[in-house]
Amino acid sequence: MFGSTSNGSDDLNTPSDGDAVLYAYSKEDGMLLQVALEDSGSVCTTVVEDGGKYYFVSKAGKLYEAEITDGQLKVAVKTKLAGKSTCTPVIEGGKAYIGYSAGIQVIDLTTGEVTAAYSTPADV
Repeated sequence: MFGSTSNGSDDLNTPSDGDAVLYAYSKEDGMLLQVALEDSGSVCTTVVEDGGKYYFVSKAGKLYEAEITDGQLKVAVKTKLAGKSTCTPVIEGGKAYIGYSAGIQVIDLTTGEVTAAYSTPADV
């Protein structure tokens, strides 16, 4: 599973970051599934799997949760981060730890709520 760059500018000053695409490829049968990600900005992270669900972050600062159900790729925005991100989420104990433009946020994957936030002296 991997994401694309967006058709937007990914610029901090633009109202839309453009749309990217998430792809799921099966090396066993060559099947390719895809779904558009509206106003996502580019997907510059690795997609990580945990418990049959897949997580990734877009440059627009959105944490996504994806799954393949009945041959369909389904994607939902889990939460919006406090800033743009190109960091691969770390999944541990039902939480996602994600670096973004001004720090690190911890997201509860059940509720999508931010449970902790840490500022950093520079972009992560």
